[in-house]
Amino acid sequence: NVFPIPATKENIERGIRHILELQAGGGTNINDAMLEGLQLAKHALQNEKLPKEVKSMIVFLTDGIGSTSGNEIKSNIKNENSKVDVPIFCIGFGKDADFNLLKDISEQANSFSKRIYEGSDAA
Repeated sequence: NVFPIPATKENIERGIRHILELQAGGGTNINDAMLEGLQLAKHALQNEKLPKEVKSMIVFLTDGIGSTSGNEIKSNIKNENSKVDVPIFCIGFGKDADFNLLKDISEQANSFSKRIYEGSDAA
């Protein structure tokens, strides 16, 4: 049961701890990550877990290249997002991120993308 998680001090601290403990394992599965995010947004919309004035969105951060072809990723996301119309904001870190793919994903969701270069202030 993922929804809703109240933004209590304890839950926020738990979320921050979880993020800080993540370990990179290599590989970037953009396709599955995006589809999971869209499924969560769809679930929230269908089950009215968010107030009507709140809209779901995806903020996708990566430093890599997708493990699936770019055209397949874009097609899968476009198909899944046609059901929920969620904005997808992509942020690519460093020179290895497939920024053209991230830009295309954001544009097809009427959103925008940003590249953060190494040495830039990403904080």
